[in-house]
Amino acid sequence: MVIATPIWRENPTDHEAAFLRLTDSSNAGVARWFCAPESLDATFYSTHFPDWRVRRFPDRVFASVRTYSRWLTEPDFYRTVQDFEFVTICQLDAVLLQDIRHVDMSGIDYLGAPWDPPIKVLTVGNRIYVASSHDGQHEQGMWITKRFGRSLSVGNGGLSIRRVAAHITVTEWLTRNVPERYREATLEDALLCAFAPRTGLRTAPPDVAERVFLETGAAAFTEIPDVYGFHALWRWNPTLAESLETD
Repeated sequence: MVIATPIWRENPTDHEAAFLRLTDSSNAGVARWFCAPESLDATFYSTHFPDWRVRRFPDRVFASVRTYSRWLTEPDFYRTVQDFEFVTICQLDAVLLQDIRHVDMSGIDYLGAPWDPPIKVLTVGNRIYVASSHDGQHEQGMWITKRFGRSLSVGNGGLSIRRVAAHITVTEWLTRNVPERYREATLEDALLCAFAPRTGLRTAPPDVAERVFLETGAAAFTEIPDVYGFHALWRWNPTLAESLETD
């Protein structure tokens, strides 16, 4: 296992730094990487987290959310971690509270924090359309996708475990078969999970994923549940996030 945390600013926010310290202490025995642009001054990260390796990637990867997302749907990143069986993507707004190596990934290639409510995807040939509702108020996507699309509950890529060999195979298929315009317009986690039935990518069942990672599902909790980590906890449950930082 390797934990990969993408960075693109010279200094994290105070909340991000606090979550990094929690991830660092809970996974001290795991290989940990900061994935950084070639031109970024990563002094803060190498100074405060000396056990992490700073791996450099082209600046263009981090130019925007879209370029970063596309990077994770192409084989190049996964080939850099092919010496590992699994990679855990843990973005700066995510946190790990337990040793990630203890998650049972038998028969699973991708496990991400569940989408609640699920997103809707419609695949027409090798084209893809996505509709999502983040908090019940702001909806995105065409009505036809909302009406006829299938629901995807797993899972968010910001905190996700990925079997490396399977993702090399899947991303090779995506780059060969899905037109560039659809790969550029679709977030990487939705693209991977939408085409999973066709590529053979085995995604975790929702009831398994929610016992490992939480995102929107954390909103109802008043105490820290027995999970391995959270994504976007400051957005969905700031009280819980604050309690983590002060423990």
